[in-house]
Parts: sequence; structure tokens; C-alpha cells
Amino acid sequence: MGLLLLSDGPLSLDEIARQLQMSRSMVSVAARELERAGIARRLSTPGSRLVRYEASGNMEGLFEAQFSRIRDSLSWTKRAEAGLSHGSARARLRVLRELHEFWLAESDGIMRRWSNLRAAHARRASVSAPRGGRRSTRKDVA
Repeated sequence: MGLLLLSDGPLSLDEIARQLQMSRSMVSVAARELERAGIARRLSTPGSRLVRYEASGNMEGLFEAQFSRIRDSLSWTKRAEAGLSHGSARARLRVLRELHEFWLAESDGIMRRWSNLRAAHARRASVSAPRGGRRSTRKDVA
């Protein structure tokens, strides 16, 4: 994901694999995961099998993917905790479960506040945007 974020344009799987010194198959799997999470976009070239990927503007998808992994981990943690007798392993899993539950409870509020903040920034930007494609100067006002 970092490479796509830092790239000004889309990259092919071969370009990504070469720059990250990873196998093309690993890059392909990772790119599909990023696409599924809405973090990256797949761009096809008409008449060609070449596929390129670019970072999407949806940074929220990055966090939603993380929250999804935490939900999956929470499910596993609950099952594992229930199967253990009392002891230090169960205590560690209880703390992990509680942390996951806390994180997920907070995540809705975090994403809602972020959405509100982005909307406020967009409103301010649209109000301060120049009309007619140029900013006014003192000469324009005088």
C-alpha cells in the first residue's frame, strides 16, 4: 500500500514486484486484497492484459479493513478463551478480547468524527474556492 500511496501514477504488478523485491504472485494477492478493501483501484487497458493498480482516495477503507481484521480476531479470541481453563493463557486472551471490544466500540465514533471533519473541510474549501477559475486581487476589487 505504501508504494501505491507514494506513486503519482498507477503501477503494474511487475513494477510493484520489482520495486518491493517481492514475487509477482505475492504482489497479486496483496493487490486483490487492497482492491477488495477499497484501498486500491484496478485499472485495465483496453485490448491488453496489462493491469495496473493505483491508490484510491478512500483512506477510510484502510481503517475499515483493519477493523474487519479485528472483528475476525475477536471471534477467534472468544472461542479460544472459552476453551481454556483458568490460568495465565486465559487471562491473556481475556485482555486481548477486551482490547478488541474496546477498539471496535471506539471505531464507529472515530469514523463518524472523521467523516464530519472531512465534510467540514470540504465545506470550507468550497466557500473559499475562487470563482471563475482565478482569485481576485486588490486591483480587481479597486
